[in-house]
Amino acid sequence: MKQKDDGVADCLVSVERVEINDEQCVIWALQDVTERRRGEAQLAEAIEIVMADT
Repeated sequence: MKQKDDGVADCLVSVERVEINDEQCVIWALQDVTERRRGEAQLAEAIEIVMADT
């Protein structure tokens, strides 16, 4: 997803089709997981460094 500052955000999207008052609708949720992904990458890098030292 493109951000206002032209950056890019990693997002988790969830979608569910539902019926409300006899009308088909879609409920969706969008969660920004950019920081979580960045943290996971840093953790993986730290593990690689530690494993290389052993």
